[in-house]
Amino acid sequence: MRRAQVAYRIHDWKAFKQIFEQDKTELLNHFDLYEDTAISIAIRSGDPKLLKDLLDILSGEERWMAFTKTNWRGNTLLHNIALRRRGVPVQMAELILEFEKEEAAVLPEEERKKRDPKLLERKNKSGETPLFRAAAYGNLKMLKHVVNEHIKAEEAEGDLFKIHQYSETQTILHACINGQHFDVALWIISKMNWRRLILERDNKNLTCLELLASLPYAFRSHYPVGSLTSVIYNCMIPLCPSASPPDAMSLSLEPFPN
Repeated sequence: MRRAQVAYRIHDWKAFKQIFEQDKTELLNHFDLYEDTAISIAIRSGDPKLLKDLLDILSGEERWMAFTKTNWRGNTLLHNIALRRRGVPVQMAELILEFEKEEAAVLPEEERKKRDPKLLERKNKSGETPLFRAAAYGNLKMLKHVVNEHIKAEEAEGDLFKIHQYSETQTILHACINGQHFDVALWIISKMNWRRLILERDNKNLTCLELLASLPYAFRSHYPVGSLTSVIYNCMIPLCPSASPPDAMSLSLEPFPN
């Protein structure tokens, strides 16, 4: 393991892969003090091919262990991919979800049930699903892709996957506002049960609008006004009984700084 840790520290991903190709036994063991595995560390390379090559070394059962094994925060591979805005998180997430889909297709129904909950529905110790985490870290590209490609139409038409809307301390909308990801907040308002989410309170007893008002740095002049104004406006809509759904409005989504 020490050789692989050295390769990681100098970002020699070729050597990193070769080490585990010669001996896969360490792939699922703890790689660092945070209890991430080598498979999870490979995400940091930003290379979907490296991730795929390492997963291909494993058997089907070992691969499932790699998908579901958690670190000290309870994060799975998908949770760790969700926080990476740079690189290619969408391709990595798609790779894992396709592996899950392919394996589920050949498993007996009884075996499939044993694997529940699905990877997208697994929560970490903070009560966050991978999609909640993607929203909290401003990963709108991954959020949109997974919703469009992996959420059933009947779920999207109803209360959009309620399991992803809450953590132990806040709603997905609170998380976006705390992270100043106003473009993600607007997208969530337009897609999810916006009236309920906007009126929900976090563990500090704040609604989204009250939270926004308590963050003076969100109003600094160098932030795009359009997106912030739209969030405020949409947070006030539930106070007006005759309001129309946000997606019927013209929302200003100005480019947001990384």
